[in-house]
Amino acid sequence: MADALVEYVINQAKGIVSTDGGEVWLTDVRDSTAFVRYKKGHNPDCETCVINPDDFKHFLTEMFSQRAPHIKNVELEVIEH
Repeated sequence: MADALVEYVINQAKGIVSTDGGEVWLTDVRDSTAFVRYKKGHNPDCETCVINPDDFKHFLTEMFSQRAPHIKNVELEVIEH
């Protein structure tokens, strides 16, 4: 399904969102699109520290362009708590 470059980006993203209890799953890669599920974390001491879905999608898109340039699009599915 995914290559090492795609897995690298997803693992980096997991490290960032997990600090606030968030989760990330790569569900598929088709053509030049990565399909990703995101469960937003929660930090009662710093609500603005938790990355919102729009910013997270932008982050992923930038990371893919730098580390896995064959991925041109990110389809982000947000999972509610």
